[in-house]
Amino acid sequence: MSAYYKESQKFTQIWIWILLAVTIVPAAGFMTYGLLSQLLTGVPWGDEPISDVGLTIMTVLIWVILGGIFVILLSAELKFEIRDKAIYYRFTILSPKLKKVKLEDLENWQVRKFGFFEYGGYGVRHKIRKTTAFIVSGRMGLELNLKSGKTIMIGTQKPEEVKKAMQNEWDRFAERRIDG
Repeated sequence: MSAYYKESQKFTQIWIWILLAVTIVPAAGFMTYGLLSQLLTGVPWGDEPISDVGLTIMTVLIWVILGGIFVILLSAELKFEIRDKAIYYRFTILSPKLKKVKLEDLENWQVRKFGFFEYGGYGVRHKIRKTTAFIVSGRMGLELNLKSGKTIMIGTQKPEEVKKAMQNEWDRFAERRIDG
């Protein structure tokens, strides 16, 4: 069945990319400079130099780790849908498929504003044991309170559309339960 609501978010905040640039470029550049300096001049680099092989391995590892962080953030995406008696969500770097929350498992829900530090920032956040948040940007989200006591917060850039779609699906779900 097609979705009543679909949203996809990526990390687009300029400050994240600036922070990455000012950390990755100097760190990788510093190691690369040291490697080239030692290999090209033959003069050991630093007060306690390591071998050419050791310095090469360390430099490559720095590039791989920092490049990996960059690629992960570049490819990270939060997707969620509201459709046919359920909410589906996925944070692409952590889950290969959409996770499902059935409306019958919900105690209640709300679209609400939250503080930036309420969940400790962006990404997948755990607050206390039974609360998980999936936030890519902004301070609005769909909060799902499950009958199990667990809470899931899914960030949204379109709170009014989410609220309308959720209310429509919640009303349809309630009608189906009454009609039996």
